[in-house]
Amino acid sequence: MINFDALLKKKGVTKTEVALRLGVDRANLYRTLGRYQKLLTEIDDFLKNLGTSLKDELSSDVSSAYFQGEREERLVEEKNINDNYQKLYLDALSLVQKQAGTIISQQETIEKLVEVSKKAKSA
Repeated sequence: MINFDALLKKKGVTKTEVALRLGVDRANLYRTLGRYQKLLTEIDDFLKNLGTSLKDELSSDVSSAYFQGEREERLVEEKNINDNYQKLYLDALSLVQKQAGTIISQQETIEKLVEVSKKAKSA
């Protein structure tokens, strides 16, 4: 069993300092998770708006492109743009999910430390 009092004394840190640091860390975790959620929502809204505007632009351009013989080229170009934005969205989503997993893992570690600290106090 780890003697936290001895460990804290050896490091020159008080229990109050540890508690304050854990509180700040937890607050930072919640704030960061909120920022990532907001970012993901903004990316999702941006891509929805982009898809709508591309669809509108594509439908108006198709009729004129058809007569100019550029219809197929334009459709391929639009599809490539949509594919690129979709890949960007998936990459951003993956990054946000990884960061959220890291944050949750850190939060669980902090909660375990708080539990151990409470047990050490009561012992």
